[in-house]
Amino acid sequence: MTNPDVKQQRLTDIRAHMSAGVMAMMSDDTKESGSAEFETALKDYQAMITEEILAKYETTKDVVDSNILAARGIRQLTSNEKAYYNEIIKAMKSTDPKAAIANVSLAFPTTTINSVLEDIRTAHPLLDFIDFVNTTAVTKWLYNTEGEQAAVWGELTSAIVTELDGSIAKLDMTQCKLSAFFSIPNDILDLGPEWVDIYIRSTLIEAYAVGLEYGVVDGTGKNMPIGMTRDVSDDVVIVAGEYPRKTAIEVTTLDPATVGGLLSTLATSPSGKPRTVGRPILVVNPVDYYQIVFPATTIRTVEGGYANNVLPIPVDIVQSTAVPSKHAVFGIARRYLMGIGLTRDGRIETSDQYHWLEDERVYKIKGFGNGRPKDDNAFLYLDITNLVPTYATIQNIPLGE
Repeated sequence: MTNPDVKQQRLTDIRAHMSAGVMAMMSDDTKESGSAEFETALKDYQAMITEEILAKYETTKDVVDSNILAARGIRQLTSNEKAYYNEIIKAMKSTDPKAAIANVSLAFPTTTINSVLEDIRTAHPLLDFIDFVNTTAVTKWLYNTEGEQAAVWGELTSAIVTELDGSIAKLDMTQCKLSAFFSIPNDILDLGPEWVDIYIRSTLIEAYAVGLEYGVVDGTGKNMPIGMTRDVSDDVVIVAGEYPRKTAIEVTTLDPATVGGLLSTLATSPSGKPRTVGRPILVVNPVDYYQIVFPATTIRTVEGGYANNVLPIPVDIVQSTAVPSKHAVFGIARRYLMGIGLTRDGRIETSDQYHWLEDERVYKIKGFGNGRPKDDNAFLYLDITNLVPTYATIQNIPLGE
C-alpha cells in the first residue's frame, strides 16, 4: 500500500510541473519547453492514476453493495453515463479506433462534467470561492457589472432603463478553447465503465484545473480568461489582445487603517455606487504566504500560544501558484465569473498531437470556457514585498484610571 505522504508529495510535484508548463506556454520564447514539461507531467499523473485504479479494483472487484462502492470512491453511473462509456470502450478496443470514435453517437454526459467541476472545486479551493458555473453548450453568458442594485420608486423613465441596461455585460464563452488529452490503457478499458469514468474524470480534473486557476488569477485575456490581476476598466489599453496587469498597490502593514482603505475601494463600484463586500479573499503564492503573509498575520496570544491568519476582519487566505512572486490579490471572490462547458456535440476525438504516447491511443475532448472580473474594482493587485510582521501591542493601564 502506498504511503499517503509519499503519494501526496508525488501529486504535489506533478502539479508543480504542470503549473510551470502552463506558465511557460504563455510565452512564445518558452512555449515549446513549457508544452514538453506539461506533457511529461500529465503522463506521470496518468501513470499514477492507472496504478491507483488497478490497485483499488483488486480490493473491490468482489463487492456488489453500491453503498460500499460509493464510499470507496466508485461513483454509481446513470443509465446515460453507463451507455456512453460502454460505447466508448467498444470503440477504443476496436481495430480502427479513430473511425469508431468518430461514429460514437452519444455526447459526453453533462452529469460527468458536473462531477468534474465539483471535484475541481475540492482539489483547488480558489475555484470554489469564485462564481464558477457549468455553461454546458451556452455560448454567451450575461452578468451584472454593478452587483446588487436597488429598485427605483417613481415614474419609469428612459434614463433609468438606460442605466440598468448599461449594467449588463456579455461574456463570450467560445473565445477560449479547452482541450484535455488522455490515453486510456487497455487494462483500464477491461475493468468496465465505472473505472473508465474514474480515469477520465481524474485526468480532466487535473488537466482543466491547472489551466483554469492560472487563467483566473493572472490570465492575459488572449485566448484565455482575464485574470484577477488584470485591468478591465473601460479605458484600458489592450496590447496585442492582452490586458495589462493592474498597477500594484504597495502594502507594508495589514493594520485596520490599511485594510479599511483597501476595503473602501472594493466597496465602491466603478460607477461610484456603494456596495457590500462581504468576506473578501487574499490570494497569495504559497512561498510568499509562508515567508511574508504568515509572519504578518500571526500573533502571540496572551495565553502564550499563537493565532494565525489574523486580520482586522475575517478574510479567506487562499494559496495559488499562479500569483506572481511578492504580490497578492485582494478582492470579492464572487465578482469573478468563470464559465466552462463542452462543445455542442461533446464528442471525444482521437489526437495525433502528443507524440510521447505514440505506442498508445491518445484521445482528447474539446470544450470552451472564459472568465473575467465582473468589474475593475472587484480585485486589487498588491505589492507585498515590504510587508512587515505583526506584533501584538499590550497596553498596561494602572488600576483606578
